[in-house]
Amino acid sequence: MDEEGTALQARRAPTSGGGDESTMFIFHAGHPGDVTGDVPIPSTTLPPGSDVDMVDEDNDAAASAQQDADAAMNMPVRKKIRLSFMPDETCGSGNSTDDEKDMQQQLQLRLFGLLRTGESKHFAALFTQQPAKTRHTLLSYSNLDACRLLVAHHVDVNELNDKKCSALFLAAQKGMVPITECLLDGGASSEYRSAALVPAAHFGHIDVVNLLLARGADANYANQKGTTPLMRAAQEGQAAVVSALLGKDADSNAANMEGMTALMLASQRGHADIAEILISAGALVDKQTRQGSTALLLAAKRGHAGAITMLLTAGADMFLKDERDKTALDNAARRGNDELIRILTIE
Repeated sequence: MDEEGTALQARRAPTSGGGDESTMFIFHAGHPGDVTGDVPIPSTTLPPGSDVDMVDEDNDAAASAQQDADAAMNMPVRKKIRLSFMPDETCGSGNSTDDEKDMQQQLQLRLFGLLRTGESKHFAALFTQQPAKTRHTLLSYSNLDACRLLVAHHVDVNELNDKKCSALFLAAQKGMVPITECLLDGGASSEYRSAALVPAAHFGHIDVVNLLLARGADANYANQKGTTPLMRAAQEGQAAVVSALLGKDADSNAANMEGMTALMLASQRGHADIAEILISAGALVDKQTRQGSTALLLAAKRGHAGAITMLLTAGADMFLKDERDKTALDNAARRGNDELIRILTIE
């Protein structure tokens, strides 16, 4: 075993309670917020004196490890310790019941015990018997060592969860660069590579964005709502990601199903710096939605003085009207915002 340890290493951890020599069998997995972290996830209390070392050096290491895995499989999981599943902004995975989580914890122990002891045949048989949701969970919430081990045993990295999201999507959403790379190496499809750009862009995970782009992701990918990675990055004010996507020829004038462009979304949120980057890349200042909204109209409606000033400097037409026959000045007056009225009033 290397100096950093392995995802499948079991370690002894004294439990609370006086005089009790029992140990806890802990499987480590990287936390979404700290991919190098050592976060205990499943935990099963074993009887006093149980030998849970998974790295025995004697000739009976495999048998000992298997017995430990079998014992863990049959022991009740502590209710106070839960899988560190985090609800996902666009691809939720936090709906499991307590019983389902406990079962997943025990299954993890059993499966990884089989892998560590080289029982790949038994692993394959047990793994393939599990429902898609469980298989997806094991892959999505692994740390790097576990991910590599699963990939080495030909686990399907393109399997989707009940929200129709891939493990790559979840890894990209959480900014987990090593896991993202592992899944790419494991054969993540070109479609899922591109789809993963959307959450990575949304949360500003520039390293993941660059990795996905370097590995063939399409900067102009659009989901079912017509949303592109550039739109998400612009909306959330992720300047570095916006620049990276534009550098890969992302279309600054692409519109979603509602007719909104990246410039409109940035202006609506008041991201003047993003609007400037997009306009410099060729974004059309006066493009309109089906309802006639422009970036300027949207910025005025939300009261973003900085974005309004930038758009006017770039030549935005302040006299354009939406389908309600309202101009940007009308929107400013409706808000009673004297600063906006001053900016939009011709001297």
